[in-house]
Amino acid sequence: MKLNKRYDSEYIEWLGGLKNRIKNTQIKAALSANREIIELY
Repeated sequence: MKLNKRYDSEYIEWLGGLKNRIKNTQIKAALSANREIIELY
């Protein structure tokens, strides 16, 4: 049972990091797109 809890907590930590990386990448993409749109004007 302890082994499963450890893996569960590691998985939750890994998943949280993955979500953060996805969110950061989305923000960077949005900023880049906005910068390109502004340059068109």
